Amino acid sequence: MARALRGGRPRQLLECVADGGFRVVQGGVYYVECVENANGWTEKVALRFLDAVSRADRLVATLQLPVNLWDLTVSPGGSTVLYSGAVGKFGDLMMIEHFR
Repeated sequence: MARALRGGRPRQLLECVADGGFRVVQGGVYYVECVENANGWTEKVALRFLDAVSRADRLVATLQLPVNLWDLTVSPGGSTVLYSGAVGKFGDLMMIEHFR
């Protein structure tokens, strides 16, 4: 939602944004669009940018899941997007005895 500081009615900017997946920057909003599918799971999500002036909406990148959207950060110039994610979910812990 957007609302002018001088008052007025709020207006909806986007239909749906993934939980925590947005950052407001000078000139617009970077956001991860909602994903709806039959099983509720997808491997990739779209990172998009909504221009505040023209209201043009464009695809910036496709992010591989899992992604922690609450960490989403955009550099001041908009040239870099940082986010955290898990590389792997499983692993083995091994102990080596008598190692020097």
